[in-house]
Amino acid sequence: MTCDNRRRAIVREAANSFTSIFLCTIMRMTAMNVSRTYMLWFPVWFSHAHLPRRRANVVLRDPNGKAWVVVYIPSSRDHLSGGWSAFARGNNLEEGDYCVFEVAGPVEMRFHIFRWLRRSLLCLGCKGCRRCVIFVELSKKYNRANVGKDEENYHLICIL
Repeated sequence: MTCDNRRRAIVREAANSFTSIFLCTIMRMTAMNVSRTYMLWFPVWFSHAHLPRRRANVVLRDPNGKAWVVVYIPSSRDHLSGGWSAFARGNNLEEGDYCVFEVAGPVEMRFHIFRWLRRSLLCLGCKGCRRCVIFVELSKKYNRANVGKDEENYHLICIL
């Protein structure tokens, strides 16, 4: 397994380990979600069961309470459109990040971002390079697949 594949697997595992009292879905960000068209399509099973069946302004709220208003458009592929690009740019979303969206109300969702801690680790497959050692030292503060917050309020991915 390449370093990139290991990194993706760790981020995916951490996002999948997220638990909530709210109904939620986990979405891996693609190029379409974070650049070009800036649109997010929800899985049909999730949106048809838990989101309005009419066009609506939906509030996306981060763990600190900061909110973004986006336009939810129900169709054959329910999606977020207007306001999504500001949300994606405002949260520095990148391809490969995982977002958990929790339904907190009829038109309110909480979100959590899971991403690789890029500044501490570029590869997981090397043998003791400085970046890996720094990452291991940082991650000792957390349990395996547990979630902590860095200074930007993004979730850290920890592997120990």
